[in-house]
Amino acid sequence: KTDLEGSEQQFLKGAEKTIKTQRPTLLISIYHTASDFFNIKPLIESWDLNYNFRIVKPLDGEIMLETLLICEPAE
Repeated sequence: KTDLEGSEQQFLKGAEKTIKTQRPTLLISIYHTASDFFNIKPLIESWDLNYNFRIVKPLDGEIMLETLLICEPAE
């Protein structure tokens, strides 16, 4: 799980090799910037790791608070 206060994209780019070889389940905060919300999922999809994706947001529906991208390896 990462919540790097807006540095998630840089973290993912730095961890790309490890993520590709280990295929961990990823829980990534995507609410810090619009770029995080719109670019993180396509970045991970471009690695073609056969992940299933879910976006989880608070019950109140506020996208800018604690929105989480869950990436799980498909079985």
